[in-house]
Amino acid sequence: MGPKQVQLDYYWARRTKGTLTAVQEAQVYAQLAGRAARDLPHALLAKVRAHQTGTGRLDLDNLRIPDTSLTRAAVTAAQSTLSPSLLEHSFRTYLFGRALAELDNSDYDPELLYAASLLHDIALEDPVPGTCFSVRGARRARDIAHQSGISSDRADELAAAIATHMTLNVRPDTPAGIVGAGTAVDLFGMRVDDLDPHFVRRAVARHPRHRLKPVVMEAMKREAAAHPRGRTAILLRWPPTLARIRQAPFAE
Repeated sequence: MGPKQVQLDYYWARRTKGTLTAVQEAQVYAQLAGRAARDLPHALLAKVRAHQTGTGRLDLDNLRIPDTSLTRAAVTAAQSTLSPSLLEHSFRTYLFGRALAELDNSDYDPELLYAASLLHDIALEDPVPGTCFSVRGARRARDIAHQSGISSDRADELAAAIATHMTLNVRPDTPAGIVGAGTAVDLFGMRVDDLDPHFVRRAVARHPRHRLKPVVMEAMKREAAAHPRGRTAILLRWPPTLARIRQAPFAE
């Protein structure tokens, strides 16, 4: 039997600042290889079904966005911190993640999902040596939640979603999993064929990409250099990662 896998959860993130051991790094590479093997049949099937249209969508004309003290604070923090590219990416993450959650009949907390989507990259463009951006973002999100009058339990839920949204084996029906799925659509084109193309085009028109691909690749490289044993660094050392970002089916 191989070494026991450590769950890269919120407790792990707080305890380690998002730093992986050599064994954990090898386990993440194994997860990446497993995901690639699972994605290949899906990608081939998507090409076969290219003439068909995905059905995942939101009614953007009548979409109700949660309007609470937390979500207003999240929007303010995102707008004052993120570059235009990452800000609009965060809005699209919410739209794509929510559309997939509804397509998959997943229950979700509208307030937490919106706040987590807006704040998931809030620390990405300001790397700090030795601490993963998602862990620092989780800390800031927790502070924002407390200042908004949110209970400690809900603040922890929000922080957990942000700290673990890039963990590969996170449950897909959790806030972290839904944020991760929305991010994966926007960065890599994963599951974009499950979404209605008209909805995708309208989401991008509403929240333009502002050359997201080069901006996010540069931000990820700076984060990886600051925290070489973090999850971002491992993703960048995985050869397909940058290629998938470049090849994502979105015009810049």
